[in-house]
Amino acid sequence: MSGVISRWLGGVTMLPEIASRLIRVQIENRPAIQVIRLYDSPATLFYCDPPYIHETRGDTRAYGHEMTNAQ
Repeated sequence: MSGVISRWLGGVTMLPEIASRLIRVQIENRPAIQVIRLYDSPATLFYCDPPYIHETRGDTRAYGHEMTNAQ
Protein backbone atom coordinates (compact mmCIF):
# COMPACT_ATOMS: atom_id res chain seq x y z
CA MET A 1 0.00 0.00 0.00
CA SER A 2 1.35 3.44 -0.83
CA GLY A 3 2.61 5.62 2.01
CA VAL A 4 0.07 8.37 1.29
CA ILE A 5 -2.87 5.96 1.45
CA SER A 6 -1.69 4.27 4.63
CA ARG A 7 -1.23 7.67 6.33
CA TRP A 8 -4.82 8.63 5.52
CA LEU A 9 -6.21 5.25 6.59
CA GLY A 10 -4.39 5.57 9.92
CA GLY A 11 -6.60 8.58 10.68
CA VAL A 12 -9.80 6.53 10.39
CA THR A 13 -9.44 5.26 13.96
CA MET A 14 -9.62 8.87 15.17
CA LEU A 15 -12.85 9.72 13.30
CA PRO A 16 -15.08 9.76 16.42
CA GLU A 17 -12.78 12.28 18.14
CA ILE A 18 -12.48 14.37 14.98
CA ALA A 19 -16.26 14.39 14.48
CA SER A 20 -16.80 15.43 18.09
CA ARG A 21 -14.32 18.29 17.79
CA LEU A 22 -15.81 19.57 14.53
CA ILE A 23 -19.50 19.19 15.45
CA ARG A 24 -20.10 22.97 15.39
CA VAL A 25 -17.53 23.87 12.72
CA GLN A 26 -18.51 24.89 9.22
CA ILE A 27 -15.96 24.19 6.49
CA GLU A 28 -16.34 25.99 3.17
CA ASN A 29 -14.55 25.34 -0.10
CA ARG A 30 -14.93 28.57 -2.01
CA PRO A 31 -13.10 31.87 -2.40
CA ALA A 32 -12.15 33.32 1.00
CA ILE A 33 -13.52 36.80 0.27
CA GLN A 34 -16.91 35.31 -0.64
CA VAL A 35 -17.05 33.32 2.62
CA ILE A 36 -15.97 36.31 4.74
CA ARG A 37 -18.64 38.54 3.20
CA LEU A 38 -21.30 35.87 3.75
CA TYR A 39 -20.54 35.02 7.40
CA ASP A 40 -18.75 38.07 8.82
CA SER A 41 -19.92 39.02 12.32
CA PRO A 42 -18.35 39.94 15.68
CA ALA A 43 -18.85 36.31 16.78
CA THR A 44 -17.21 34.71 13.73
CA LEU A 45 -13.67 33.32 13.58
CA PHE A 46 -12.20 32.69 10.14
CA TYR A 47 -9.29 30.36 9.49
CA CYS A 48 -8.41 30.89 5.84
CA ASP A 49 -5.90 28.25 4.84
CA PRO A 50 -4.00 29.38 1.73
CA PRO A 51 -2.85 26.99 -0.97
CA TYR A 52 0.60 25.57 -0.38
CA ILE A 53 3.18 26.27 -3.05
CA HIS A 54 4.24 22.93 -4.53
CA GLU A 55 7.95 23.47 -3.86
CA THR A 56 7.37 24.13 -0.13
CA ARG A 57 5.44 20.94 0.68
CA GLY A 58 7.04 17.95 2.35
CA ASP A 59 4.99 15.49 0.29
CA THR A 60 4.78 16.65 -3.31
CA ARG A 61 2.51 13.72 -4.31
CA ALA A 62 -0.23 14.13 -1.68
CA TYR A 63 -2.76 15.79 -3.97
CA GLY A 64 -4.57 14.24 -6.91
CA HIS A 65 -4.77 17.57 -8.73
CA GLU A 66 -2.08 20.22 -8.76
CA MET A 67 -2.28 23.92 -9.54
CA THR A 68 0.50 26.00 -10.99
CA ASN A 69 1.91 28.86 -8.92
CA ALA A 70 0.12 31.29 -11.26
CA GLN A 71 -3.26 29.72 -10.47
